[in-house]
Amino acid sequence: FPSLGSGILPLYLALYVFLGITAGVVGWPFLNWVMEYTGETWRPLYLGISNTLGAISMLAPALAGWLAGTTSYTVVFALSLAFAAIAGLLSLPLLDTRKHDAQAN
Repeated sequence: FPSLGSGILPLYLALYVFLGITAGVVGWPFLNWVMEYTGETWRPLYLGISNTLGAISMLAPALAGWLAGTTSYTVVFALSLAFAAIAGLLSLPLLDTRKHDAQAN
């Protein structure tokens, strides 16, 4: 946006501040969710796995940028849609552990 000149800089700075806030806020509810859905004995394992997978997923934006640069944006969007569909299908047979634990007691 060259026609906007240097006036766009504060908007970009605000965008990155809000992205940082969002990234910081999203992690806590997810960890609480993992702690709620796991039993006390399995909790350390599940938290460790979720943190490890979260660290690996931090490479996704760089890989998507590289893929967009070598192929096209269409490939990146199609791949992200495919991953979302696969994740949705894999989650269908999962049990609600809160309901399952309540019935067992």
